[in-house]
Amino acid sequence: MKKFLQKLSHYDTIFNRMIVAFIALVIVIIVFLNALLLSQFSIRYNSKVQKIEEDHIEILAQNLENLLTKTNGVMVSISNPNNKEKDVMRLFDTSVPNKYYSAGLTQTYLSYVRAQNDGWIESIEFYSTRNDLVISTGSGITYPNQDIRDQAVDDGIFSKETSFHDFRRWIASRVVRTSTGDKEVYSFTAGYPLYTKVDDKFKGYIVVDIKKSAIDGLMEENISGEYSAIGIAREGEAPVATFGNPDSMAEYKEGKDVITISHKIGDGEWSVIEVLSKKEFFYETKEILGMCLVLSVLVIMAGVGMSYLFAKKIYKPFYLIMNKLDKNKVDERARENEYYYIERAIEELQEKTKTQEETINLGMESMKKDFLNKLLFGKLHEKTELLEEMKVLGVEVQGPFSEILLIKLHKKVYAGLTKTEINHIMTVIVGFFNDYADTDLRMVASEISNGNVAVLISGGGDIKEQMVLVRKRLIDYIKVNYLLDLITFESEVFQDLMEAGNQYALILQADAYLYFRPQVYHFDIAAIKDDLINKSEDIDPNYDSFAEALVQRDVERVDAVVKNFVETEHIMRIPTEVLHGIILKYVFIYNYYIRDIKKDNSKADNNRLYTEINALYDLEDFYFWFMELVKRTFSAISEMEDNPKNTAIKLIEDVIRDNLSNESLSLDFIAEKVYLSPKYISRIFKEEKGVKMTEYITDCKLEKAKELLLDTNMNLEELITQVGFSSSNYFIKKFKEKYYITPTQYRRNSVSEN
Repeated sequence: MKKFLQKLSHYDTIFNRMIVAFIALVIVIIVFLNALLLSQFSIRYNSKVQKIEEDHIEILAQNLENLLTKTNGVMVSISNPNNKEKDVMRLFDTSVPNKYYSAGLTQTYLSYVRAQNDGWIESIEFYSTRNDLVISTGSGITYPNQDIRDQAVDDGIFSKETSFHDFRRWIASRVVRTSTGDKEVYSFTAGYPLYTKVDDKFKGYIVVDIKKSAIDGLMEENISGEYSAIGIAREGEAPVATFGNPDSMAEYKEGKDVITISHKIGDGEWSVIEVLSKKEFFYETKEILGMCLVLSVLVIMAGVGMSYLFAKKIYKPFYLIMNKLDKNKVDERARENEYYYIERAIEELQEKTKTQEETINLGMESMKKDFLNKLLFGKLHEKTELLEEMKVLGVEVQGPFSEILLIKLHKKVYAGLTKTEINHIMTVIVGFFNDYADTDLRMVASEISNGNVAVLISGGGDIKEQMVLVRKRLIDYIKVNYLLDLITFESEVFQDLMEAGNQYALILQADAYLYFRPQVYHFDIAAIKDDLINKSEDIDPNYDSFAEALVQRDVERVDAVVKNFVETEHIMRIPTEVLHGIILKYVFIYNYYIRDIKKDNSKADNNRLYTEINALYDLEDFYFWFMELVKRTFSAISEMEDNPKNTAIKLIEDVIRDNLSNESLSLDFIAEKVYLSPKYISRIFKEEKGVKMTEYITDCKLEKAKELLLDTNMNLEELITQVGFSSSNYFIKKFKEKYYITPTQYRRNSVSEN
């Protein structure tokens, strides 16, 4: 027996096991199918099918009830007296004179509600009997010449009346006009007020047009067979909505060849009705059973031969792996164990596959960013090189027209967010464009720098119109979810992709002067191109009057000149290049005025002021910043003139005390703050105080350090930073020279004394 088992184990290989497993699998499947068919095609088959379909119809009825409940919820929300959109209620309850504004606001509000429920609502309609108008998100605002009730009847919204949660509603299958063409819908209508049951008391009607695809999709999921059909109807009436074979719904009562199943929708008067044909389930049962027996035998015989061929083909890679590993002189025990070879090969393959997938996923965004940077900054010089890059990324040009879109956050918003928040928002924006599928446009997006997202868009026809919807959805999504406003720059449409660099250069030019248009959030380069390039109107900056006012220290006159420039810019079409030049000229004149006072030709102030200008957010910020600078300058000059030396010394001491923690606290730094030359303040300080300014600064820092040692628990490194020493060793050395004790010993002694 032992020898027999050993001999048998010689044949116990993966190859033989695979053959046996294939054969066993074929037999199990055949037995299972026969058992299943025998159990289903029986005298009780029809009742079982009916039970299954009843469950399906019950679920469908629940889904339809949920859909109508959501629709009713939209109506309740629109007509809620507490609704913040008061114009909706006013148009229902009162006759509004000059109602065009209220109607426009109401249409905008209804469009917003419809957009929030875009998956199942085609349009929302508003009939006001008090104001004789009809507002539709699909066809706009109209003022019918006939009674509103008659208009609603003509529009077909009262086709079928029903009771929904004990209140009057109407259901109708009809065609409505939208901006994209005529659409088949199922209209669900309520009178306003919602709970009124008498026609004469209705002040208007709210109609929610449900997409036909929303209801048809629910019915399609539950239909069985080509001879079956599903409908929504009230008992004894023709269906208001059907799906499937329309002939089967001609008469949906129990018949000889059909099975009729129905289930009420909620607690209302309407039901979901399914008509099943017995042809599909019972008449061919006997033939199927006979064929199953014959096919079972044939399949088992064929399965034996096919199992051998399949096993041999599948086993071949394992055979090659084992032969290759054998050549590497693996140990004898491993050579006898086939599973060793398989596990080893699979582990290596899995590791390589995982590494490749991670590399591709991590690198794709980097590749898109690199591609867009090359394209937008003109680093792709040949069309063939551009197409090759796009092919690698899988970027498809959908049509002959293209444009560039740049999305960014306003500087004030950007400054208030953390790096993590900015990265998250940028990732959401990039994903929005790369995953956008509800358009014929093709888009590739990436964050290119400093929280800016660039998008390359291509398509056919008028892509400008198509981008209006895409941009609006993005802006609405970010505003609703993050309470942020986006700034967008949209280039001109171009046909040659090599033109992308020039278009992006115009966008960057517009972005550079964003502070001239603080209230604008969308910049269409085609509309403002002339403002960026050509001078369209002249403006008088009054440079002479400004310079004269500085010399006379007339702050009111300086304010009048600068304010006139800011206010004039808002009402004139001044190119941004001209505006920027005027600002720089004002600062240039101010700088020369300060140099004359200080008797110093240093250019240090220039760089500082121009850096501060670039950090400003808009033109109003420039006005307030510049006037504050001028007022401080005049005030400092007046104080120095009243008592030059004493005032200068006081100003120097104030600057030193206010900037102790600043490592850049130096003679040049202080001179810049008090509007005097470094040599002058060094000389008068030594004359008045009797010590060098550097020694005085060090003493002030040590006094401040002594206070912090007593009053705080901050560690030595933090304390050194607070008092502006560059190194701990230097601080300890100076502290010990002045107080004959180290800082740590000083703190310890002070604590023990207390």
